[in-house]
Amino acid sequence: MTNNILDNRILLAKYKNGDQFLFSAFSQFGIKETLQFFKNRGVKIKEEADGRIFPVSNKASSVLDVLIQYMKDGGVKIMTGAIVVDVETDKNTKEFHIKLKNGIGITAKYCVIATGGVSYPETGSTGDGFRWLKKLGHKIIDNDFALTPIALKNDWAKKMSGVTLNDIRLSVFLNGKKEKRLGNRNGKALFTHFGVSGPTILNMSKEIGELLPAGDVVIGLDLFPKIDHGELKMKLQNLLVKESNKKLKNALSEIVSSAIVPPLLEIAGIDGETACHGVKSENRKNLFCL
Repeated sequence: MTNNILDNRILLAKYKNGDQFLFSAFSQFGIKETLQFFKNRGVKIKEEADGRIFPVSNKASSVLDVLIQYMKDGGVKIMTGAIVVDVETDKNTKEFHIKLKNGIGITAKYCVIATGGVSYPETGSTGDGFRWLKKLGHKIIDNDFALTPIALKNDWAKKMSGVTLNDIRLSVFLNGKKEKRLGNRNGKALFTHFGVSGPTILNMSKEIGELLPAGDVVIGLDLFPKIDHGELKMKLQNLLVKESNKKLKNALSEIVSSAIVPPLLEIAGIDGETACHGVKSENRKNLFCL
């Protein structure tokens, strides 16, 4: 029981000030209960860095299929593409009247509004739920983001949309100084059309959001967390000698993902068409010290 409470408190910490509100629900159906739910339904799971849990299949459909079947077994009718435009209550009957965009109306004794926040509008989470809840008499607290993707200012990062980097290390800097309380986070990062996402980024988002009002926040990316600077410098020098006649842009793809080579060269200010033997010492230093 003690371990279960501890696990739940670790999870609740990711929800910032919502921990007290969610404690009751998580205590009744927490991490262990959730994992057992999927195991009982044939989903094999694995644990990755930082305690992240995924299906062995690495497919989101493995989880989705179980949830859909569970709802069907419970007699739940699933309506997809049914856009809700308003939710009202009948003062006399206390019933809920849900209006859909296609003109259909649904009457229900109970109604759960779970539209999400506004951090990921691509999923349909546009914030309408807050408006409906306010009209129904609920107090709305200003958004306090957590477990969300991170938007970046860098244009080069947006050009890498769809690229996933595995086995990397992330760190956070505030006004040029490393945030020690965040430490280093090992894992993977997924680049999107607006910034970065992925489990490691989501787990850091709460702390990053808290730092933003204090100044300039920079996320450091270490592509080689398992080797020190000396080894990395030697690795790069050996590569330039070994592939002396190759174009730099082609040679670098031997040690880093080819998808990240163009932005690396752009940041370093080096022409990728340059042959390895023609890379100046100053450019080598720029490339190494990114």
